[in-house]
Amino acid sequence: MPFCDLNHDVLSYIANYLHRSDISALTKTCGLLHDSLLHLLVRGRVGLRKRNFYSFYTFMRQEARRSLLLSPHLQSLVFYTINERGGDLTFAEATSVVMRVLQLSSHLTSLTIHSADLLFTPRELHDSLALLPCLEELAVDTLTSMYQDVLVGIAPRLRTVHLRPLHGCGPGGPQRSRAHMMDPISFLCTHRTSITSLSVSLARLPAYSPPLANLRQLSISCLWLSTADYESGWLPPLVRLFPNVERLEVLTLIEPSSSPRQKELATLGEVPVRTADAWYAKAKAWQARHGTWTNGLRYLCTRLLLDVYQLGPSCHISHIHVDSTYGTRSMYDAVLSDTRPRKVSLTVGSTADFDRDIPSLLAAISHTPSLTHITLRLAHEFDPGATLPKIGEQLRASSISHLALHIDPKNVPSRALMYQTSIVQAIPSLRMLFFDFTFRRIKAWERVETAQGEVRWEQLPAARAREVMSAEDMVVQG
Repeated sequence: MPFCDLNHDVLSYIANYLHRSDISALTKTCGLLHDSLLHLLVRGRVGLRKRNFYSFYTFMRQEARRSLLLSPHLQSLVFYTINERGGDLTFAEATSVVMRVLQLSSHLTSLTIHSADLLFTPRELHDSLALLPCLEELAVDTLTSMYQDVLVGIAPRLRTVHLRPLHGCGPGGPQRSRAHMMDPISFLCTHRTSITSLSVSLARLPAYSPPLANLRQLSISCLWLSTADYESGWLPPLVRLFPNVERLEVLTLIEPSSSPRQKELATLGEVPVRTADAWYAKAKAWQARHGTWTNGLRYLCTRLLLDVYQLGPSCHISHIHVDSTYGTRSMYDAVLSDTRPRKVSLTVGSTADFDRDIPSLLAAISHTPSLTHITLRLAHEFDPGATLPKIGEQLRASSISHLALHIDPKNVPSRALMYQTSIVQAIPSLRMLFFDFTFRRIKAWERVETAQGEVRWEQLPAARAREVMSAEDMVVQG
């Protein structure tokens, strides 16, 4: 059967396995393939750089004139608006072209605009978004407080919003951005009942505002403590404004510039315990009067375990993820007893961190009966042959049933059986053990008890190991 005699559905199925550039070449060979496959060119996420804005607009307009409407197939657009060599459009021209593209993209559900302040004035951005009645996900960066009202009265289906500020969260970034900081709650004032996911790079939450009751996922890179909340800490505005949040990421806690903590955090080892204790006490006192998250949290991620302590949540948190284990035994005990987690994910960045923090932390874990899952990421400098026996011994009295160790691939996976023996012999409660060599090479074992009461450890196929790790949320990204 000639290729062109195939059913259109069959042609589309075959083309699904091709790269977008190959599909584009096919559509230029004949009218049949052009009409059958053209919609596949705009499937998935379409990224446009400034030098491509006009050619993409021309392409969309020409097909619309031929009654080949691509709008229903175009679901996700990304605009990169930074200056590039070879770009012919000025920013004023680019703005006009982007608005014309959006006019032809009425079925768009996801939109990302990088450096949006270079492309749009607040009014222009509002008018552009008003062209997208089906929009469900919006990501914009470099917006300032001038753009506070761009969502008013538009995008009724909006569910997910990602906001990034004028400057980042690096050294000095929060100080430079403070004057332009956008209040994300006011920004979303007309979408309080629809927003379920919010990601913000830099935020200072208002003291008094109606809550986003349907928000389930919240990510804040830098949470700035407002003056109104100075006597109660960072937790109260989170509880007030997001009463039903399930997954929470607060990577960095920032005090007002008058606070000495900015200098203290420059060298982590100099953070005085009494400062952390004071914030913990404030959070506990506020929750005793006003309560906390009734249903607890499914997931909490912070950069520092110290910040989990200073947030001071007194509710069940199923999974706690931290990238720095710095703290004291009393802090570890307080965090684990207050939150009763089932799972913790930890990163150990150096042997010095291991010697300083891990013995006390693992001792606290061993005294937490609710904790059954640990994910531990070890830096490249660790020798598993020397480190793993120490971990096993320190977890001997724990309730851990699932242990995932993410190990640098230079530690040859062929030695995994030797590593496994040092762990399983030390932890009686262990049921599953994973060695993840950057998730491309996995060695995993499961404890099996025979009918005769014998116990043996069976190695799992790699595919099954990946499936279990994903199901148990024990995969380290990146």
